[in-house]
Amino acid sequence: MSAINKVATILVNKPPVKRVAMVCEGIGINYAHIKLYLMHGLTEEFEEIPGSQMVYYEKYFGKISTLIVPKANPSSLDKLAALLR
Repeated sequence: MSAINKVATILVNKPPVKRVAMVCEGIGINYAHIKLYLMHGLTEEFEEIPGSQMVYYEKYFGKISTLIVPKANPSSLDKLAALLR
């Protein structure tokens, strides 16, 4: 991870970006697959940028989205929390 931190620091300091996103993958492989994405258009101070569309997939289909999802039912979250304890 220290190599990733070094590369991320270089990416933040060289191009005109304020943040770098790190995505870790590795299902079915015996090594870490880490991608760094430059996050263009952000201001110096962090501010939340709400999404304009909501999505929810019942089944994983090979990609992960950072779009907003509908709020989960509190009772289903309680059941999940009990299962994880």
